[in-house]
Amino acid sequence: MTIENRTDLLRITSREPSVSTKTRDKAAIASDSFNNLLIDYINNSKITPSNQLVNLPLDKKQIDILINIVQIKMHRQLLAVFLKNEAEIDSLSSNFKHNLSDTDFLNRQKASNNCQEVPKNNDYFKEGKLEAIVHKAAEKFSVDSKLISSVIRAESDFNNKATSAKGAMGLMQLMPETAKDLGVKNAYDPEENIMGGTRYLKMLLNRYENNVNLALAAYNWGMGNLEKNPDNLPEETSKYISRINRYLTDYKKSA
Repeated sequence: MTIENRTDLLRITSREPSVSTKTRDKAAIASDSFNNLLIDYINNSKITPSNQLVNLPLDKKQIDILINIVQIKMHRQLLAVFLKNEAEIDSLSSNFKHNLSDTDFLNRQKASNNCQEVPKNNDYFKEGKLEAIVHKAAEKFSVDSKLISSVIRAESDFNNKATSAKGAMGLMQLMPETAKDLGVKNAYDPEENIMGGTRYLKMLLNRYENNVNLALAAYNWGMGNLEKNPDNLPEETSKYISRINRYLTDYKKSA
């Protein structure tokens, strides 16, 4: 091999890596960046105690928490889209402006049981007061009063003190973060709960072009879940929709 040939060979071997090599390098860098970002997020979000910093791989509990936090934030982003188009945006609580913190998520069930004051009397269930609230909400948000009553019946069976295992509260079973976004200060107060729940139901009806079944699916399963997996409704959600449609039929027959 001549000196010229050796020089040419050196030039070739000193060039940038091949496309496949660069692609692999970029993928590795991206993977490392994502892993570092994930670790930083977990260590800074109080998912674990500050003296127990985590490293990958995550354990099952940490993965479950992250999944739930992502689902909650997806739900709130979708809810925000509607609230920005609502005339009553100024009536929202300041909590709307902030993301749900991981600490709030971890303490959700305790908060739903302890931070809300349950009404001491049940006067709302006397003299048709509950029915009056339903009709008031129906008129204000242009939602069928029979649908509102059917949702209440399916969610809490008209028990304004109901709290689910997941932390949903009151007659229309509002989750703490949804109640805050809707400006509901006391989710166990029948009027606040029904007005907030009906407003949310109206948003869903608008989003799904008045398709009641889709709105109910989103109410029960969450907008984020529904729009990510529209063809894979959980059995629980399918039964929920069927139950409410059955209640609707009953109310229409008795009208």
